[in-house]
Amino acid sequence: MSQFYEIMTILSPNESEEGVEAIIGGLRQQLTTSGAEILAVDVWGKRRLAYPINKFDEGTYVLFHAEGPANVVADFRQHTRIRESILRELIIKLDGAYEVAVRTKLAEQEPEDEAAVEAQIEAAEQRAVEKLAQVTAPVTDATAAAGVEIVAATDLDAPAEEDATAEEDAAAEAVTEEVVVEEVAAAVVDEVVEDEAATADSEDEAATADSEDDAATADSEDDVADTGDASDEEE
Repeated sequence: MSQFYEIMTILSPNESEEGVEAIIGGLRQQLTTSGAEILAVDVWGKRRLAYPINKFDEGTYVLFHAEGPANVVADFRQHTRIRESILRELIIKLDGAYEVAVRTKLAEQEPEDEAAVEAQIEAAEQRAVEKLAQVTAPVTDATAAAGVEIVAATDLDAPAEEDATAEEDAAAEAVTEEVVVEEVAAAVVDEVVEDEAATADSEDEAATADSEDDAATADSEDDVADTGDASDEEE
């Protein structure tokens, strides 16, 4: 269900006019990302604070009116909590007669200048790039001073390629191991077959020798019998 919000933000007084525009552009992007529709943005300028905030006695006030889902509040606060340039935010959900009065007042205002809105968003994107450069520059300088090689953005895919190569090598090694195992198994089988064949040959030779011995024994017995018969005949 869409709800109507009034969002007051207080920005650091140290921000320049360009900085304020960039911050507003970033807040626009955040609200849009959360599914909100921005109805109006009013820059009140610098005003004195009721009490010091981060040692500042004044801040730049910017008022947003938007409508969107319930997650807008949590998303917006999470976005502003980690940004030092945004000192405070106050989000009020409007309803009833007050909502009608505010909507009526907004309807009387001129619509926002689309060119100004686009300029704010472009300023926010440029500011994000500059902030990123400020964060990464010290790290780059430190690594360069330490003699550490900086990996180019185009080389960031190298680990994936290395992983793929490693997987291919592992697969090749697995195939090689499988072939070696098969070859060893075949060799063992051949050895067993040869042993069985040798054993069979030995058994055949032993059987042949036994047969020859039996034959020789039989011949000897026949010779003895023949000799006995001859002796009987002579008598």
